[in-house]
Amino acid sequence: MAKPEFVLSNTTTFFSGNIEAVFKKAKKFGFKFLELLPYRWNTPEQIYNLSREYGIEIVGIHMPPAWEKAEKGFFNKVWDFYLGPAKSSPGIHLAETLMETKQNPVPYLLFHADLVEQVPPEEQARLKNNFRLAIENVSRQPLKPPIMIFDPSHYLLSPHRHPEKDIAEIYRQLEPEVLHVGFDYPPLLHALPKPREQRLLLRMLKLWQPRYIVIETNPAVSVKKAKTLLEDIVASTG
Repeated sequence: MAKPEFVLSNTTTFFSGNIEAVFKKAKKFGFKFLELLPYRWNTPEQIYNLSREYGIEIVGIHMPPAWEKAEKGFFNKVWDFYLGPAKSSPGIHLAETLMETKQNPVPYLLFHADLVEQVPPEEQARLKNNFRLAIENVSRQPLKPPIMIFDPSHYLLSPHRHPEKDIAEIYRQLEPEVLHVGFDYPPLLHALPKPREQRLLLRMLKLWQPRYIVIETNPAVSVKKAKTLLEDIVASTG
């Protein structure tokens, strides 16, 4: 079984508002791949040029949580300020730009399961026909997308979860290409997994190893510590 590649998310530098910060951090800690949440003020050309300058590949583009209008709540307003609505996100244009360069693999375009439900049917069809669509934590969608992404922390909080089923078994059945790691312990978001969740990750990775493990922690978390922890967990799978 091939070992996963580690990917850095710009949640690790999110509040800086500077997309170059995550390229610098990735270079510093030896990452070859990024998954990006583009800020609403970024341009595809800017991000593509940074990718070439730093020699770091963008394997995934994470869309904002709301299609048109942010829901009420403090964090939803924060995400909306930095990211804007998915409908006009530069992420879609970035995906088009990277596809035109014939990057291999083609980057996935990530939607949360509840965001998909906000997208008009005709736009859903366009996205499925033109992009390498990835859906996070789908359990009740009628069509399995080309790319499956699993986030155990978000899954446990999702209305789409199956509370009667073992989360590791659900993960095995989905066989996701991407695993997100960044656990929510309200009010703390996107933190390192505690010992209980570390044991869960070990159990999951013994059942199925994804192509990518994305470190999706908040800026206060040490990226070096997160990477070392996950490398140790992967090594423990045998």
